[in-house]
Amino acid sequence: MSRRLECGSYVAVPTVLAIRRGVQRTPLPAGDHTNTFRGEYHCPPGLPGSRGMESGSYAATLAVLTIKLWHFACHGDFDTQVPNNSPLILQDRYFLRPDDLVGRAQTRLRTDRPLVFLNACRVGQGGLALTGLGGWAATLVGHCRVGALIAPLWSVHDGAARHFAEAFYTACRQAGMTLGEAVWQARVATRNAFPDDTTWLAYSLYAHPNARLVIGGE
Repeated sequence: MSRRLECGSYVAVPTVLAIRRGVQRTPLPAGDHTNTFRGEYHCPPGLPGSRGMESGSYAATLAVLTIKLWHFACHGDFDTQVPNNSPLILQDRYFLRPDDLVGRAQTRLRTDRPLVFLNACRVGQGGLALTGLGGWAATLVGHCRVGALIAPLWSVHDGAARHFAEAFYTACRQAGMTLGEAVWQARVATRNAFPDDTTWLAYSLYAHPNARLVIGGE
């Protein structure tokens, strides 16, 4: 599903920060694809990455670094008690919640307008409402005004989730590729590779569907 939002015509990506799963929870072997992203795209020397951050530093990093693509490959959970504040579960069981993105972090995201890919179970969900967005989508798209957000609505299989992400970024490298078309190509590739898995249907794109991801000087 793509939710059309007026988020601009393109998202330029000179830098990327990929964050891997927490070490205190069920391992995600396919989550190691974040290292591939960090190698393929430009990641400045010394930038905190998949294992380099200490607990509590994620929101602070969001506030000070100019990052144009945030890719999270980790556990997620839907908190039924506070459904619009459900966490990403990161290293050392640090929970990053939508409500953490305030102040300087929100200002930085509104300025940089990155693409944010939350490759974690159920983080595209929000609380029940008659109108508007909820959860991470409400915070990142509505309050922080990021350029684009991709997140799954339900639990996704680790291997299929990795396949979807790799297919999406591969498609984005094609000349003139839009985000909407890249997500569609990733869906088709994932469905063909994992025909008995519903992961290919899980992802929602919150962006202008004709926006483009411009990587480096491409």
